[in-house]
Amino acid sequence: MKSETRYKTASLLEISYKKVDGLRFRSQREKHELSHLYETKIKNMGNAGKNGGEYYTPRPLIRAMIDVMNPKIGETIYDGAAGSAGFLCEAYDYLRQREGLSSSDLKILQESTFYAKEKKSLAYVIAIMNMILHGIEAPNVIHTNTLGENLADIYLG
Repeated sequence: MKSETRYKTASLLEISYKKVDGLRFRSQREKHELSHLYETKIKNMGNAGKNGGEYYTPRPLIRAMIDVMNPKIGETIYDGAAGSAGFLCEAYDYLRQREGLSSSDLKILQESTFYAKEKKSLAYVIAIMNMILHGIEAPNVIHTNTLGENLADIYLG
């Protein structure tokens, strides 16, 4: 699969490079915008019949699942077939919106809450990038086939 963008003139290409070079993504708002663009690109890949569709679950469905689960800080959240890690990213956003989070709560969210496994190489990379863009600075994603493992041997942490 080859994806390319064609520019009619070199000056249009130069303008694009300058715009991309000017992006900083230092604030939380800017990072959120980038993560939204990234998620949209994954969704569009699926809608176009390309590989991204198998890694993308509609966010309203994921949010409904998280609302029903009502996760709490200190619990472990695991996705054995992570795809783009949309479930983990939404769960992170859900937990981050809680009022009165302490610095120890934030540390727990960053280090010992979210775990994932993904078999496919492209999805594995997409999952890590997606989690980082959503604010999970050190994603616990392992590149492996969960179905090839004994469930009793799964260790999180």
